[in-house]
Amino acid sequence: MMRIFTLLFILVLMLPGCGTDIETISIERTGIFTFNVEGDNQTWRSNSFKFYPGQSVVKEFSGETDVTVLFRRYYLVFEGVSPKGDDFELSITLDIGDEVDMRHLYSTDYHQRNGGLHQISMILTKGRGNQTVYSMAELCADSANDAYFDIDRQNKEEKLIAGTLSANLCFEDSAEPQFRIFNAQFKDIEY
Repeated sequence: MMRIFTLLFILVLMLPGCGTDIETISIERTGIFTFNVEGDNQTWRSNSFKFYPGQSVVKEFSGETDVTVLFRRYYLVFEGVSPKGDDFELSITLDIGDEVDMRHLYSTDYHQRNGGLHQISMILTKGRGNQTVYSMAELCADSANDAYFDIDRQNKEEKLIAGTLSANLCFEDSAEPQFRIFNAQFKDIEY
């Protein structure tokens, strides 16, 4: 009787079963950026992005004592197609003080420890071929202080950030002088 149990036990171990295969499940995240533009009822979406570090920059703060602080400049570029079929490239330039914890509301009013928003610009490409027209926009001077880029969530293990932004951009030599971006959200942006 003992031999039969031993033989059954050996047979169970030798048969392929659920105990020998290990299945690994991984989550693949796709970064996305969506926003609305004043005067347009449809949502704009990016189809790709790049987030990369640049050079270090020095920012001077004046107050009771003059202080200079070294920040790391980061570039974030979103590319996509507008609801009307025009290509866009939206670029955000941030000067970041704490590269480990990037969560902060970045504005043109720099924070001595966390940094600030250096620039937001956009290239809008209308038409194709010989009829291509490029328009360039940057933060409007009169409302640059209202612009922000808020990283409110950061996953340090997966190196992902998420948050919101808002800005008024002014085009050079255009019939549409202002381009107001609102309800802008980005998530799962890998850094």
